[in-house]
Amino acid sequence: RMIGVAMMPLMWATGTIREGMGSMGYVLARTQFFDEVINKTLLRPDIKTLIILGAGFDNRAYRLQLPDNLTVFEVDIEPTQRYKVSVLTKAGVKTDHVTFVGVDFSRENLIDKLVANGFDASAPAMILWESVSMYLPENAVTYALDIISKRCAPLSVLAMDFAEDLSDLSRLKNPYGARCTKAYVIKKGEPFQFGVKDGKCSEFLRNFSFETKQHLDSVDLEQRYLTSKIGHHRVSRVVGFIHAVEAVLKPHDDIS
Repeated sequence: RMIGVAMMPLMWATGTIREGMGSMGYVLARTQFFDEVINKTLLRPDIKTLIILGAGFDNRAYRLQLPDNLTVFEVDIEPTQRYKVSVLTKAGVKTDHVTFVGVDFSRENLIDKLVANGFDASAPAMILWESVSMYLPENAVTYALDIISKRCAPLSVLAMDFAEDLSDLSRLKNPYGARCTKAYVIKKGEPFQFGVKDGKCSEFLRNFSFETKQHLDSVDLEQRYLTSKIGHHRVSRVVGFIHAVEAVLKPHDDIS
């Protein structure tokens, strides 16, 4: 399950690791974690829909062995989707099994847009929201989660990651990589806008009727995915302020 060893020299040579201490380690670990959650969830006979929110250049719809009867939606802004489809088409990758839904999370009701494109909101779905929430304003994150909780079917599964609030780095329990990552995303013109205070992701998601099944912090991710089982050698660090979560939507009459 250890991943990314072969990529480390290349990432160091290109400066990727140095630019954001622990950032690449986190990308590798979270990818594996979310892949596992998706593959496990899609074994459920009642899950026939995969929704990838803020899909960007996510390639799970093209590299994972998905069930033949699965409906896949990729949700993002339309310019990104058009460019992605053009790149995949040039590479000879088929996209006809994917429905692309253009949504601006800060202004539009994503469930309305999904339903208009064929989404069956009466059946549970697997929903992935990876590496997006930290770049959105808090009201956009809460708006989207509120819509999902009210419009999606109970027992839908949400796989999502969160940053902690970086406005005061002295509050961080594990500040590894926080200062340079914060500076890096600001330099790139994409500063983090939303973070969960003190990493309390389960409490935050509970406000939207989600029950957390797995919550991995940076140490958990390092131990599970970036540490060899023989000799316990850690090949990479993970930024200390990031959390990855698997949660299940409770029945609408169960909000305790």
